[in-house]
This record gives sequence, structure tokens and C-alpha cells, in this order.
Amino acid sequence: MDAAIAAKVPRYIPSEFGIDTRKYRNLKISSLLMPKIRNTFNHAYHSIQPQLRKYYVVNSGDEPFSTSTMSFVGQAIASVLKKPAEMANKYLNVAGMITTQNEIIRAVGEVTGSKFEISYLKSADLEKIADKKMAKNDHSGFMEYLQQFVFANGMGYAPAPKDSANGLLKLEYEDLPEAVKKCLP
Repeated sequence: MDAAIAAKVPRYIPSEFGIDTRKYRNLKISSLLMPKIRNTFNHAYHSIQPQLRKYYVVNSGDEPFSTSTMSFVGQAIASVLKKPAEMANKYLNVAGMITTQNEIIRAVGEVTGSKFEISYLKSADLEKIADKKMAKNDHSGFMEYLQQFVFANGMGYAPAPKDSANGLLKLEYEDLPEAVKKCLP
């Protein structure tokens, strides 16, 4: 960011695209993200293995969370760039959709016509796995921290409508089955 300021870059859009780090600063996940926020679009945190017909659900699978396809992220950025003065120096939270793990597995089943083997994990177990990996300097533990954060029952991670910039940017929520079609191999 300092280099962008020094170069007088007129618009800087950090690619957090996920976690509101202003709200969750004291969690392990935030301390890992804050130093090196970058765009990492990865379906792995959705815990689905379509080719194997397996899906693992963290906790109940009913905790709402926000997610977006890359095309939605592109639309959001384009909308911001169309209103430079109005959007300057604002922290915007947008979401392609608010969904749950259980809704995703239902949509994947409908789109593929397949039944999936579902197993369940506790978020506390994911955190322990992540801690062990990170202690060994294995940064793949980040994924377990991310899943533990996003899917923890009662976390309240999904943005409330009053906190979403979707309306301000005139962005409509994505259709889950259509998004699933885009994301499956």
C-alpha cells in the first residue's frame, strides 16, 4: 500500500474479498491475513470434493456466510470504479450470496444429480489441526483457520443487509445453483 501511495496511484482496491478484518481483528485468522492481504480465490474452503462425491460439513452446516464468484467480484470492482468520488476511502462489504454449507451441498446435488457422502467436523478440531500445522511452519493450516472462522456456529460472519454495499453499488445477489455451475469442474 505504501508503494501505491508513493506512486500516487489514484485508486487502490485491496483484495480481501471475504473477511471483515475491521470487525474480527483479534482472531488468529485476522493476524495471518492482515500482514499480507491478497486475492486467493480457492474452492477448497467450501469443503467439497465433487469428483469424489464427498463433502465435509463444519459443525451444523447451518451458519450463514458470504461468498462470491470471481465474476461477481469483477462486477463489484467495476461498480466502484464507475463512482470514484462517491466510493473514495470507503470500506465496502459486498457479497455475491449469503448461504450455508447445507444449502451448497443441496445445490451441488441438484446440479450434478449426485448424492454426496457427508462427514462432519467440529470447528475446534479444525483449529487444533491448524495450530499443529502452523507450529511446523506449514502454512496450509491457514485453510483450517479460515474454515474454522467462516463456519463456526453463531459466528455471525455473514454481513447484515445494512452492512452490505450491494445496494449502493446496484449489485444483485447471485443465484446459488448458477454459481455452483460456474464453480464445478
